[in-house]
Amino acid sequence: MLLKSFGYRLALILTVIGLAAAPAPVQGKIQSWSEAGLEELEKGLYDQAINSFTRALEINPANWQAYNNRGLVYGIKGELDLAIQDYGRAIEINPDFVDGYTNRGAAWFYKGNWAKALADCSKAMSLDSNAIWAQNQLAWILATCPKEDYRNGKKALELAKRAISAEDNLLFYDTLAAAYAELGDFRRAVASQEEAIKRLKLQDSVSQDTLNAYNDRLNRYRAGLPWRIGTIQKVEGPLQPVAVSMNTSRSPRVTSDRAVDPIQASPLPVPATNQAVPAPAQSETRPQQVAAKPQPQPARVKSAKKTPAASTAPRGYSIQAGAFLSFANAGKQEAFLKSKGYAARTHVINSASGRVWHLVLIGDYPTQTAAKSAAGDLTARENIATAIFPMDLK
Repeated sequence: MLLKSFGYRLALILTVIGLAAAPAPVQGKIQSWSEAGLEELEKGLYDQAINSFTRALEINPANWQAYNNRGLVYGIKGELDLAIQDYGRAIEINPDFVDGYTNRGAAWFYKGNWAKALADCSKAMSLDSNAIWAQNQLAWILATCPKEDYRNGKKALELAKRAISAEDNLLFYDTLAAAYAELGDFRRAVASQEEAIKRLKLQDSVSQDTLNAYNDRLNRYRAGLPWRIGTIQKVEGPLQPVAVSMNTSRSPRVTSDRAVDPIQASPLPVPATNQAVPAPAQSETRPQQVAAKPQPQPARVKSAKKTPAASTAPRGYSIQAGAFLSFANAGKQEAFLKSKGYAARTHVINSASGRVWHLVLIGDYPTQTAAKSAAGDLTARENIATAIFPMDLK
């Protein structure tokens, strides 16, 4: 079954809720609220689910399973700080809670704290080396982290294969594909992603957003590009902010006293704001004609003489020279710009509405001011509407 909502990629598992210490009537109340929360979660009634798990905690503040489950719902809503807080409380009550560490590691990952993400997932593995969801989450981090220092394709592949050998799960094939792509084995990456999509289509209910996310990764691998996960990013000033792709964590898990089929959710949402992913900077076929004052030109491949110094620091800005829903059209725009001598590249993101955008970016600049100046020159020279994109972490 698939959750038709934004959120973590997750699986419900059988875990016995510790109620033995409570009197029978109290056990019944806790059980009732916990069951209600699980049912509301499956239906996508997240606020109601949070309320139900909170009521269970009011009855028994030591109910670490309810903390975990409420943290999961917060994570699905994009409220990662609250999710991390609840996972932490679950771990404080039960220091050997493997899924608590795995879930918190996933939340840290999407917060952009790679060190804490790896630490938590590694801790989960140290508690249970055979914990397949911890293996899968750690593999996903090692394969897709945007920070090169934290990636390890060889280890990611090893963990992904271990998870698949233990459970033939479509989510694990998705992770396996990312691991192969990180190692540059795009033939196997494509084959694994196609297998994941094949299994995904056999599910009873699949949201279009989820299918789009899987197909988008497949297109990346076919183009010889690895998958990278990013963090929520903002632009100062009048420019619209962009949310970097946060596609499907593998681990966050609900603890329950009943068996529930594995489920999956589509990508994490951006926390609710009035901000949105910018509209396409040009049409799906040709750049718009936009007048602008000439400014210092952006970085180009064939004209090092006119190229301003680009930043190699992990924080900086790029020029957005296109935003497309179509991967193929983004490729055309990228090719067009490269033919003009610009070092263009395609960057994939997910908007808060769940749409997959393919941004065509140029250059790397240490400040927003430098990027704006170069973008103005690009607009004047090529008649292309531009925006500034913050590359928070490469």
